[in-house]
Amino acid sequence: FIVEEIPIEIEKSENGKYTIVQVRLKNWDTNRFVSVLARMLKISRKRITFAGTKDKKGVTVQYFCINGDYSNELEKLSDCEVLDVFRTDRMLRLGDLVGNKFNIFLNLDNSDSLQLFEANAAIVNNGGYWNLYGEQRFGTSRNNTHKIGELILRGDFERAAKLYLYDSEFDHEDFRVNISKNWNYGKALKEYPNYLSFERAIISHLNSGGKYEDSFDALPRMLA
Repeated sequence: FIVEEIPIEIEKSENGKYTIVQVRLKNWDTNRFVSVLARMLKISRKRITFAGTKDKKGVTVQYFCINGDYSNELEKLSDCEVLDVFRTDRMLRLGDLVGNKFNIFLNLDNSDSLQLFEANAAIVNNGGYWNLYGEQRFGTSRNNTHKIGELILRGDFERAAKLYLYDSEFDHEDFRVNISKNWNYGKALKEYPNYLSFERAIISHLNSGGKYEDSFDALPRMLA
């Protein structure tokens, strides 16, 4: 599918405090793109905001806002297509969207697929589907977000943080199993792969003496 953000009106300003970049991304998780963008610009990711989070599996057209003038640097972005760069005096915030425009491509390669599509299209035309929470929110490979959330609500931050790092129901990788043996966070930092940047952020926080109740503050605030 292709999804294109429709932002609120963003007034351009030649010497604005913020830089807006519109990019076309493919197979990019929003928060991971922000982390890579922050490293490329050599700034804190807290200086980067966006209007909406998007799924990794798709082509997305999104707007990102950087505190400061980075117009020249953003023109050199790689692994994505830069569509527009301009300055503004208004910071882009989560939710600053009029909506999203979707193009969804279906592979109807047999009669059964076509019949299923027609049946579902009829349901949509007659009122639509319930917008229920499911794997999109709770995850597919590690379906435990709801359990972590419950522990946080109960104030059991230590168990919540440890479950985020290792869940015996889903995790079989050596580095995850190893951390559960003695919770040696210094050793875990050496073993956890770089692509697990969110897990590494929590491990780094705990390894530096941080408290369990502050563990999830190490994650991006706009992590969906």
